[in-house]
Amino acid sequence: MLDIYDRVQDFIISYFENEPGLIPSQYVPGHGFYMVFREGNVHFILDNIRQKIKYQIGPYLQDLFAMGLIKINPEFFVDQINSSINTGIAGLCPIVSIQKKLVRQNRFISTFSLSDSRSYYFNTIVPARCVDFRGMMECVLDALILNGILPHDVLMGSLLQNTSIAYIESLHAPFDKVAYIAEKSKANRFMYETVRGGRVSGTHAYFSLDSAVTGRYAAESDTEEYVVSYNDGRTDAEFIPLSGFRNHGFNPDSPELGVQHNTVNIMTAVHILLDKYYDLYKTNIALIMGTDTEYIDLCKLIDIEQQYLGAIKQTLKGRGSTAPKGDDNRLAFYGEKVKNLRLLWYGVGDEIDVDLGKFDSLVSGTTALTIDSYEDLYKLTGSTKKTIKIKGVLKMVDLKDYQKIMENIGIRQMIFQGPPGTSKTFESKKFVLAQLNPAATALTTPFASQEDISRDLDAYKLTDEDYADPLASAKLATGGWDLVQFHPSYGYEDFIRGIEVKIPAGTTTPSYESVNRILGKIAEFSKVAADNAPNGSTPKFYLIVDEINRANLATVFGELIYGLEYRNSKVSTPYEVKEKATGTITKDIVLGKNLFILGTMNTADKSIDAIDYAIRRRFIFIDSPADRNVVMKCYQNTSGNPDEKSIELLLFDAVQHIFDDSRFFNNEYQKSDVRIGHTYFLRDRKRGYEDAIIEHFVFQVVPILREYVKDGILDATENLVPLEHSPAEIFDAGSGEEQVTLLSENIMLYVKEFGNLTKSNATIDNEYVGKFIDELRKEFSY
Repeated sequence: MLDIYDRVQDFIISYFENEPGLIPSQYVPGHGFYMVFREGNVHFILDNIRQKIKYQIGPYLQDLFAMGLIKINPEFFVDQINSSINTGIAGLCPIVSIQKKLVRQNRFISTFSLSDSRSYYFNTIVPARCVDFRGMMECVLDALILNGILPHDVLMGSLLQNTSIAYIESLHAPFDKVAYIAEKSKANRFMYETVRGGRVSGTHAYFSLDSAVTGRYAAESDTEEYVVSYNDGRTDAEFIPLSGFRNHGFNPDSPELGVQHNTVNIMTAVHILLDKYYDLYKTNIALIMGTDTEYIDLCKLIDIEQQYLGAIKQTLKGRGSTAPKGDDNRLAFYGEKVKNLRLLWYGVGDEIDVDLGKFDSLVSGTTALTIDSYEDLYKLTGSTKKTIKIKGVLKMVDLKDYQKIMENIGIRQMIFQGPPGTSKTFESKKFVLAQLNPAATALTTPFASQEDISRDLDAYKLTDEDYADPLASAKLATGGWDLVQFHPSYGYEDFIRGIEVKIPAGTTTPSYESVNRILGKIAEFSKVAADNAPNGSTPKFYLIVDEINRANLATVFGELIYGLEYRNSKVSTPYEVKEKATGTITKDIVLGKNLFILGTMNTADKSIDAIDYAIRRRFIFIDSPADRNVVMKCYQNTSGNPDEKSIELLLFDAVQHIFDDSRFFNNEYQKSDVRIGHTYFLRDRKRGYEDAIIEHFVFQVVPILREYVKDGILDATENLVPLEHSPAEIFDAGSGEEQVTLLSENIMLYVKEFGNLTKSNATIDNEYVGKFIDELRKEFSY
């Protein structure tokens, strides 16, 4: 973060416009922009840093550019910063891949997969009573490598090469140790000598490079190795797995695997590795799970499986009446039980079904964890099924899961920003619906309309009755939302608190009362909900502020700017109000952690001042770009056709091309701020779409583009009148790219010369443009 701070500071100072009275250092964002909670593992923390860059620092730099304070577009610089933050396995882990190879044949094993290893263990190793010792260990190693739960560097460093959990000493240098895999060049250091009659009769390898006498590849007269590839410049490394085993005794409490003058015990080696694997898995999941129920349930299952492993150990160590007799039977028993470890043999993304009642009983301790009770967990009774999804120890946040992003980085305000027609208000309402009712019909409806979303949201909309008596409202338990639209004359007294003038019934004398306005009301309501919620189930509330940048935000928010950041803190206001739930009269307002503020902002409207920097730091900014994919899918969904042969798509592509053409677009502007959005090009009916797209284009798209020409966003120095193309000429252009280019020239001509004459002396007006669009559609048979 210090490195990013320095780079951002250097960028701003280096490219700052030299204007009298402006001091570049005063525009360098302060340390608050760079802070994230130090919770969870390093991967999780770095992911939160990446969100800070994407949703706060990047938009801040774009804002400086839009106001003309820095000379160059910061988009590339922001991309560089984001790519320099190592997040996830690909970033932090230097290991690109681990592959399996036959040593003598020098051939990679193409079947190396989790399902193949699991199948071999289940269908070959266990039915043969685990007599293939090296095959048993090999399958366990394969599963750990392939199930995706631990990053490969963690797996290697914390388990497979960790001599503090298990080790074998070098034959002639006891200080030289190795764990479950040995570097190929050092494998022959780890031998043991067979002694008979006081004399050494032979030397044998713990890590064999010879053809396997037993094991999976004995038939091929070969043995296996693991090839590790790196992304940090290192050459591939080759590792030989532990392969010298015996079946005698069970001592899983000592890390020393090798026994003097003898091999490694197979059960001991496998058991230590699995037990430490569950330790590592549970610790890392506990670090990142927070209040996420999916992670909490997974952590409970990890604990249950580890207890099951412990129960197996106790059975075999005790050698009591229930323990199998004879080493062969004991190993067969152990191998059969290891088969039941779901979190070993299945991978990230797989789902495990357990009986809900039995699961809860094991977690609570009502049912004692035994071998039988664990195995019974997977025998489902009735409809009491619980599904637990296997997750890795790297909790990478979905960058479209804005709810988690707000909670992770501690900022509970966000703004959907973009040019006109990019569904900002629609997306904000859809987002709220997804949080309040994830199972809502509109969320599963292809291309749900504004009416569909609003219909499903109605049940959660806070009303005057709810605000008047919060304790009687059903939304106290479900959560709720409200909406307000800002405008230039909107002020503090309209948004937070103000004086309400009333004439009481039966009188003619007005009364003056301090009352909460919409933010004050929803803040009070959400606080009452939090105060009365059971532990762990606090409902969430959302206030949508449409056109948030049309008002002076510093004036509108007033002292509540402090409350946006310091949630659950009392903020004193100039007005005393009487709280509805308690009757207490107070000047204080508390913005609780369960209240989220969502704004929408039109980035193309340059008549509006930039957002105050103190407020900007307290919001994250979500780009809502023009999206071709939405236009295409809407056409396909409405028409039932799988192709892209749509007049809407053709016009959308041509309009977007105008912004990519240096002849027309003024590069002093940010393209993403002004591109015409996709909502003007959506097909909403199967019949009659021909007239609809003409009307949208003539009465919505063209007027916006004409305004862009007036504002200097679009312009053309050349005379475009002679360049007009007929629909037939555009169709005959051949390639789609050339067709789009010619059509974009026509559109730019109509926009710039609206009201003037074409080369055929026709007046360019709404009727002329509409007729051209209709003829174009017919020419393309759309």
